[in-house]
Amino acid sequence: KNPKVSPYVKVLIDRLEQKNLTAVDAEALGLEKTAAGLKISLILTKKTHASLRSEIQALGGDVGTESDRFMTVYIPENALEQVVRMPGITYVSHFLPAHPTLDVSVPVIQADRVHNGESPLPRAFKGKNVIVGIVDSGIDWSHGDFKNSDGTTRILYIWDQTTSGKQPAYFNYGTEWNSSEINSGSCTEVDGPANIGHGTHVTGIAAGNGLAIGKYAGVAPEANIIVVKTDFNFNHIIDAVEYVFRHAGALGEPAVVNLSLATQQGPHDGTTSPEQLLAGKVGKGKIVVVAASNEGGVNVHTQLSLSNEEQATGFAAYSNTNSKVDVDIWYSGGNLDVALAGLDTNLNLLTSSAWVSPGNRLAGQAFSVNGKTYGIYTIDATETNNPFNGLHHVVIEINNNSGAYDFTSDALTWVMKVRGTGNLHAWVYGGNGAFDSFSGSLAGLNFVGGNSQYSIGMPATSSSLITVGSFVTKTQWKNKDGQVYQLSHSNGIGHISGFSSIGPTRDGRIKPDIAAPGEVIASAMSADAGIPAKYPSRVLPGEKHFILQGTSMASPHVAGVAALMLEKDSGLTPELVKQYLTQTALSDSFTGSVPNNHWGYGKVNAFQAMSRLVTSVSEEKSAPVAESFRLFESYPNPLNLMSGVSRQARIRYRLPSAEEVHFKIVNLLGQVVKDVSIRQTAGTHQFYWNGRNREGSLLPSGIYFYEIKAGRFHRAKKMVLVR
Repeated sequence: KNPKVSPYVKVLIDRLEQKNLTAVDAEALGLEKTAAGLKISLILTKKTHASLRSEIQALGGDVGTESDRFMTVYIPENALEQVVRMPGITYVSHFLPAHPTLDVSVPVIQADRVHNGESPLPRAFKGKNVIVGIVDSGIDWSHGDFKNSDGTTRILYIWDQTTSGKQPAYFNYGTEWNSSEINSGSCTEVDGPANIGHGTHVTGIAAGNGLAIGKYAGVAPEANIIVVKTDFNFNHIIDAVEYVFRHAGALGEPAVVNLSLATQQGPHDGTTSPEQLLAGKVGKGKIVVVAASNEGGVNVHTQLSLSNEEQATGFAAYSNTNSKVDVDIWYSGGNLDVALAGLDTNLNLLTSSAWVSPGNRLAGQAFSVNGKTYGIYTIDATETNNPFNGLHHVVIEINNNSGAYDFTSDALTWVMKVRGTGNLHAWVYGGNGAFDSFSGSLAGLNFVGGNSQYSIGMPATSSSLITVGSFVTKTQWKNKDGQVYQLSHSNGIGHISGFSSIGPTRDGRIKPDIAAPGEVIASAMSADAGIPAKYPSRVLPGEKHFILQGTSMASPHVAGVAALMLEKDSGLTPELVKQYLTQTALSDSFTGSVPNNHWGYGKVNAFQAMSRLVTSVSEEKSAPVAESFRLFESYPNPLNLMSGVSRQARIRYRLPSAEEVHFKIVNLLGQVVKDVSIRQTAGTHQFYWNGRNREGSLLPSGIYFYEIKAGRFHRAKKMVLVR
């Protein structure tokens, strides 16, 4: 019941104590098998400015990325207890690995008009002197789309986190190659069949130049490229983003990093330690774009509202190959007890576990009926006040004892039972299951079905990252043999993709931010992925490109647009990039009224975003001049996060001239808890505050001051936060 330890870590310890993990189990849990034993990836929350590097290293561990509050670490299994007991550590967490989620798409978003330098653009923009970072399954570095016209590589660095070799500076694992080594042919990194060349395809969308066969150029075809081949371990993903930004800083170039990956683990409010770490890495000239995830058609979520009653939701495990299925439960206020039950294939109730009340756990229990065991389960409800959002947190983990039991829907339907009073959100995570859609009475239980709302994955729920959904621009293609193929399932051209994950975030914010093409996307094909033999229908004429779909394909379109914008202004902040993208996004009969939780602010339009950027100075000069500077009262005030009326306060202000605006939220001790800087035109603007600090954590109830400085103007007013 140690409050310093996340339920995710406690569940991991339960699995380790079984002493029978296979290599597949270890991979699914995000563990690394070494000659010396298992190595565990953890994210530590530490006391501000505390340095624990030497202590971690003394235990045989390594430190990856470190900030004032967090650090990614890799420790031997036998050092876990000692790490947890370190006085400088306030919280320990562990996350399962994420999963990976142009011939028509580039013209659709009008990137070709940016490449051509059409008016009002002063010249062509193609991402020159900007770094596009790709964190993915790797890259086929020999592909012609990633070479200059003289045959030299456009790739500055490759870091393969999955092999051992010449390690990069600051990180004690993996193998790094620079451009000279890539040009010499000594690079041995491959983007193989495990993820069907996903990283190569993603890189081609964002930054391919089309030189391989003279077509299929990406959005930023002259950008420099840095690729990190990852195993999708969240610690490694965070280290990868740090790696790209470190190299970009050393080279004096701005950078945008694309993350076409996601998980449904976490509270879906942007407060997880990975999201806070990533939010701390972005800034001027440092942008992260992330896929919304592909659960728009999957019941990964359920929501229960209880008033002194009992409700249930069924869920199923897909496969016994993946040895576990997990449910993540989050709620505020009230007290809810949780239990696990099962229905047989005739929908009769098998049995039910004991109820687990807040602050307690039931670990390593066999779910058995009449001598038959279906799985080993843990219900952990020990966390009653998560340090990042103050919520109750319950985790259900079921495993099949490394394949010893059949815990899939062929054998039973699992049932999450909840009783008490409260409003609960839950997600099936780990990619091996979903909630059942059935609602009604069955086997003496009151069932509430699952849905695909609130399915934006982590880290895409962070407000500091740009989140991208997918829409349809094409439904058919002609392959290398001249055969025409058509998608069997598609919402149709112009529509949102059926798989594109849906908002809002659990705390009520609109996500995704924007949508981009994500179906029947043609891009670079890795020669090492075995695509022609496995998917011949997807291979295009010339046999250098192929077709994929997903929000994984949508995200690099927007990353490429961000690279074009950074070529024009290398100091753009994530807030400004998002502002230009959302203010110029296309809305039509397909999007309906925007913003909304399917489309965000609409369909990305590279040309309009760039036009707004390059004309911003002249717009500022010609903008209507406000009579005077004014800071209005915030609304609502008090901001009561428990009322359900509003989850954010609107703060309006008026500028008499274009200014760099510095906005701060300050507590009674004079500490700045939230700050944003943005250049804005003359006129009336507004800022929204959701009661959270810089790291995304909810602040305590109390009096706060909102303060704005713009040129020679400086105003402050008081507001009250209640939660």
